[in-house]
Order: sequence, then structure tokens, then C-alpha cells
Amino acid sequence: MSNKITPATSTQGFFQPKPTILNQWAEDRAIQRMAKLLLSESTLAARDAELTQFADDVLSKEVFKNIVDAERHPPYVRGDGFTAFGAPQDADALVTSAGWRYLQDFGLREGIVATGSAASLGPEARIVQALKVHLFAPSSSMVVCPSGMQDGAVYVLQKELARNKTQPPTDCPPELHAARKKVMETALAHLLNRDPSKAWTSGQWMTERKGGSDVRGTETIANYVGPAPKEMGTDVDGNPLGPWSITGFKFFSSATDCGCCLSLAYTENGISCFFSPTRRRLADGSIVMNGIRIQRLKNKLGTHALPTAELEINGMRGWLIGEEGKGVKVIATVLNNSRFHNSGESQQSTALC
Repeated sequence: MSNKITPATSTQGFFQPKPTILNQWAEDRAIQRMAKLLLSESTLAARDAELTQFADDVLSKEVFKNIVDAERHPPYVRGDGFTAFGAPQDADALVTSAGWRYLQDFGLREGIVATGSAASLGPEARIVQALKVHLFAPSSSMVVCPSGMQDGAVYVLQKELARNKTQPPTDCPPELHAARKKVMETALAHLLNRDPSKAWTSGQWMTERKGGSDVRGTETIANYVGPAPKEMGTDVDGNPLGPWSITGFKFFSSATDCGCCLSLAYTENGISCFFSPTRRRLADGSIVMNGIRIQRLKNKLGTHALPTAELEINGMRGWLIGEEGKGVKVIATVLNNSRFHNSGESQQSTALC
């Protein structure tokens, strides 16, 4: 042999160079062109430093460490949901990893949802939000999934509050109108809060065993039963629970660790949409689930860190959103908003493949 070959070892020989992930906001020409096309020069100049820092932060060792933790330690439900004395499932029965909680808190602090409603950005708020979703998605362990539904709930509640200024709700007596308005305003404040200790995500609970994505197969029923009795307590903020009682089974419910949910249920007038807090506060100060029991978590091929569950709902108290019998039209806002988020996330995933 003309050339002498040195045998490779575990430490010598050919090694493929490690890939270096660069700051995408600074390095990606496509995202820069899009930003220059859709944002005004003043907004782009004002947000450039923020987006540069954000693109660095999502690549930090701390974020990567928590991605690994979230993927290695999937969520689970403590116990079988009942104590030896038949007590209902604890409000904290769902256990998520420290990594998942860190990434969720990171997204809340960075305003992944709140940015989309920032008054200071005006009509450009959604563009800046889309850029942040685009940059965060690959580092999120799918925290951006509940973020999309949280964002959708924001728009549903904003539309409902605006509608009620000219069309007072007809599903409850006038003496409940002020309480209903306060419930929705308080929920909206939680959904837009950047403080993780106060912020909520939101669930979108539609899918059932019979119908799947065809909601005509819904087997969840809502009955108007009037104001909740005192022994049921209040929501966690001390506001009244809704006058509708909802019972059924949801087969694929993402954002199981959410603070509130939008769900579909049949009433006498057809499929309707309801807003419910996921927890309630009893007179002794203890927090319990609002008629919700986690049957089991889904064992999925992907999105392992994301808690997706089968939920048994028994007497969950809620408030009607929109017109009775037109629930699909109402919750379509959440669906369309989720598509907005998914488009940003999938484009980013494709870019990194």
C-alpha cells in the first residue's frame, strides 16, 4: 500500500464535526426577509434586540437541559385517582416534569401568547408573536401546543365580552350577568399574564370516542341547573361557578394541566360551547377539580412531554359561550388560532431537518 493507514480508535481517526446551531434571528435570511416585509421599520428596529436575545435564550444550556428532562420524564397521574375511602382525585394528581414546567414558565414569561394581544404593537402584534413562536417551537418540547389553545381562548373570551356589550347573555338570569362578566375578565387576565405563578393555559376539549373529529358524535351533555350551591365552593379566584352542569367523556384532551377549558356539549338546542375553570375552591380553602377526573394519559408515539388525557367529566360547572346550539362556530376560533401556531411551528421544524 502506498499510503500507510492508521487504525481508528475510540479517540482517534475521523470524527464528523459537531453541528453548531446559530442564532436564527441573526442568521436566517428567510426570516429576516419576512420580518422586513411584514413589519414597519420602526417596529423592526425596536424589537431587533429583543428578538436577538430571545433567539439566543432558546439555545441556552439551561433550556436544552430542561428539554432533555421533559423528554426523559413524561407526565403521569399519581395513584389510581381514588383513595382507599373513595375520595375524588386530587387537584394535583397530574405530575409533570421539572423540565416541562420550566419550559412552560419560560414561554409565559417571554409572552408567547401575551405578545399577540400587546396593545403597544397594534396590528403588528400577531407578526411579532409569530416570530417568537417560530423561534421557540424547536426548543419547547411542545409547550407551544397548549400555548396555541391558550391564545385561542383569549380571542374567544375577548369576542364574547365584546358581544355581550350589545347582546346580553340569555342563558342565565340578569343577576348572574355581572358575575359572568367578572369570571371571563378574570380568566382573560390569567391567560394574558406573563407571571407563571398567575398565568393559565387553556384546554380545547372536543374529541370523543364515538365522533373523533366529527363532533356530531359528541356524547357530552350540558344541563342548565342554576347557580352552584355553596358547598360546591367558587372558582380559584372566589368567583361563582357557572350555572351549567356538564357530564361526559373526552377522549383526547391536550393541555391537561390547564387552568381553564373550552369544551363542547349537547344542550336541548344542539352542540354548544362552554367555558369552565378546571379547579374550584371549597369553603375550607382546599382546591379540588371542577368535576374532572383524569382517566389515563395517552401513550403517544411523539410529544411525550405533553400531557394528553382521557377525561371523565361529571358535573363540571361552566358558562355558555356564544349562542346555544352554535358551539362549533365558537370553538372554531380556537381551531383556526391553533392552525396559525402550527404553521409557525411546522415551518420551523422543517427548517431544522
